[in-house]
Amino acid sequence: MTVTVGATVHTLIVTTRDAANVSSRAALGGASGPLTFSSAVSVADPALGAGVVSAVAPTILRPNGLALPIGIR
Repeated sequence: MTVTVGATVHTLIVTTRDAANVSSRAALGGASGPLTFSSAVSVADPALGAGVVSAVAPTILRPNGLALPIGIR
């Protein structure tokens, strides 16, 4: 699967869930675990804490440029 990490495109090979989910988004269905890519992800790609977005992910447009849906009423 083609994904973007930071600003760089990579190929994601496999994902593995951690036995103990430590995701900060666990309550919303998030899961923690390592991602394995076909090539090394550079430190310049800020992999730690950076968003990983699938090439086929839908675009989410929120009113007034809100980053999170919590501000939408």
